[in-house]
Amino acid sequence: MIQRKKILQAYSPKLTAVDFKSPLNVGNGQIAFYCDVTGFQTFNETYTQHHVPLCCMAQWGWHATPVSSEIDSYTLADLVMTTFDFNGRKVAYPVEPKMGNEVVYNWLRQNPHRMNLIQVALLVGGVKPEISELSDVEQTLHLATGVVESRYKIAGKSYHVETFSDDKTDTIGFKSAGKTEIELVFPYPSPEISGMDLATSHDYTTEIFAKTTHATIFKCQLDATTYYVKVLGDELRLTQTQRHTWHLASDKADLAFSLSFSDVEPSVLAFETADIYANSLEKWSDFWQTVGFIDFTGSTNNQASELQRRIVLSQYQLAVNCTGDLPPQETGLMCNSWYGKFHLEMHLWHAAYLPLWHKSDLLEKSLTWYIDHLAQARENAAFNGYKGLRWPKMVSETALESPSLINPLIIWQQPHILYMLELSYSQTKNQELLDKYWEVVAGTADFMIDFFQWHEEKGQYELLGPIVPSQEEFEPTTVVNPTFELEYWRFGLSLAIDWAKRLNQTEIAGKWQTVYQKIAKPSLKENLYLAHENCPTTFPDFMTDHPAMLGIYGLIPNDRVNENAFNQTLDKVLADWHFDSMWGWDFGVNAMAATRLGQPERAMAAILQDTTKNHYVANGHNYQEKRTDLPAYLPGNGSLLLAITLMVAGYPTSEKLPGIPKDGTWQVAFENISPFPY
Repeated sequence: MIQRKKILQAYSPKLTAVDFKSPLNVGNGQIAFYCDVTGFQTFNETYTQHHVPLCCMAQWGWHATPVSSEIDSYTLADLVMTTFDFNGRKVAYPVEPKMGNEVVYNWLRQNPHRMNLIQVALLVGGVKPEISELSDVEQTLHLATGVVESRYKIAGKSYHVETFSDDKTDTIGFKSAGKTEIELVFPYPSPEISGMDLATSHDYTTEIFAKTTHATIFKCQLDATTYYVKVLGDELRLTQTQRHTWHLASDKADLAFSLSFSDVEPSVLAFETADIYANSLEKWSDFWQTVGFIDFTGSTNNQASELQRRIVLSQYQLAVNCTGDLPPQETGLMCNSWYGKFHLEMHLWHAAYLPLWHKSDLLEKSLTWYIDHLAQARENAAFNGYKGLRWPKMVSETALESPSLINPLIIWQQPHILYMLELSYSQTKNQELLDKYWEVVAGTADFMIDFFQWHEEKGQYELLGPIVPSQEEFEPTTVVNPTFELEYWRFGLSLAIDWAKRLNQTEIAGKWQTVYQKIAKPSLKENLYLAHENCPTTFPDFMTDHPAMLGIYGLIPNDRVNENAFNQTLDKVLADWHFDSMWGWDFGVNAMAATRLGQPERAMAAILQDTTKNHYVANGHNYQEKRTDLPAYLPGNGSLLLAITLMVAGYPTSEKLPGIPKDGTWQVAFENISPFPY
């Protein structure tokens, strides 16, 4: 048995000074709270100046700024669309901001947006301390328990604070030894990175809705958005100091309180902060005992410890930020990226590893979102005359497409739901999944079938522009048969065919099979896979952004890949690509490609490549250097775990540990991790 607790203790993040890149955090997948070294959010203004705001966000926490006093919101019907010629007919997408329509365009991009629910700050003598007053900082995120423990001194006084979260409710708890003063601020939402606007005066209300001996419930009314915050604790004193600000203290020797957040009216019944603390310990104990785990103990390779750190911290951060009932945004519940909206083409990277690490239940929490939004996906497809369900790229919880020069023309997210469902079914063999998700599977495949275009002379089905491929470097109308999309859509259709056959939907499976068998092959030039058929100068003219062609063998199996050409393509990418332009998830793709080719040394070098976007800070976030809008890039964390799955557990035809170098410097043990099913 792997000594999991020992490893978790060894790799629990420890800060001895302020680290603006690495605020520690607690949460449960539905809510997350990021704190500074005080265990609260005392220095949020300074952290925000370093582009790392300290937020408290929940999955349900969305807000839309009213258009005006007369108009609450716009819809896509108010937007002037961009029309394109698509194989002889007109299609329209919310792409360009048209003159005179810019206000509508920008409002729809920014709304709804996620919101920062509260600011919790330490006060000393009634005022916030300065960072310069801090000394003797010792802060630890205890991975095994999900508790952030903070010790420090301010003006000679010692503080000991514990920050934690409940398992089943959106509750954050705090325990502070000795007399402690706290400031609670209820902010107005903003689409910007901080999720709040404290600098501008806004017309909103924060009022005490109900009060008992142990509980005070605040009602926050922000335009059409309402949420509640229940403050729990014994002998607490709450005093209003400004319109949306309260001072909190306790008559007891120590301060213990919790904050429960809800978008529906909560009960006034109280429970003890100690119960929340116990729930945190129980939740994380169960998680770590049952989730997949990798152990590099005994390795002499000097990179083994860093890889171990990245893996366990990625497990924690993804569990906190990306296992709720919505697909995650790229920064999870840390702060707003792209106005807090989530990108469905990233859902796979955030969460596809979960079934293979024995956590299919955590994945399905967000998969039900697809069932809940069948109507919107069907409307999205029908808008341009397509059958089935078209899954958009950038959306809020409403599932309505957000305008963008790029996003509405991206298509590689379409098979994601098929792949994630298949991974879950492959591990659970849960027959109920087949019926439950059949409408999702059938509608997703129907759109793909309808979107493919038949080329009579070539006798093949093709993907034609306007398309923005996953390598977002091309003018959409010039794109023909993008390499990754062709192979990934083909693989997705094979999964849908298998799903249909399990349900005895043989006629539908046969229809899909006809298209599947005649999908165009990706293009080669000089034995290198091109970005798309109409880009013969991929190498060397388009070697930035994602090297998407590497996704055709590694992330997926491929019975028609030319391994010699693929190997040469990998050689070219690893030698000459502009690595600073890559994104965090690309390095996992590169490692999977090398693993499928039987090149473990290159796989390990790829996953640990020392370059700008493959940087993991102290709290475990894949931090995108040179991108001030992405202090956390969780698709990178998820790609790491998906890649390491292939590298250690392998796939049906692989040897043991296919992505681990056989040079004698690596010792690897793993538990509860299944091989890729293909």
